[in-house]
Amino acid sequence: EGTGDALVFKRTTAEQSLLVAINMTSQTLKVANDFVIKDELNGHGFSGYVDENSIVLPPYQACYAEV
Repeated sequence: EGTGDALVFKRTTAEQSLLVAINMTSQTLKVANDFVIKDELNGHGFSGYVDENSIVLPPYQACYAEV
């Protein structure tokens, strides 16, 4: 689906599904999110975050979440 300038994909194993969103631009991006977020993952050094039904990605940042 169209996510604009963000690279967004889901990786799935038998145990877990992970949503990855990456902003490779110099502008803050807000990407619509249709997934149910189980847990926003932190401690990886990136500052992207989930805001209600969107993912907010500051410039050159990423967001990881369990879906």
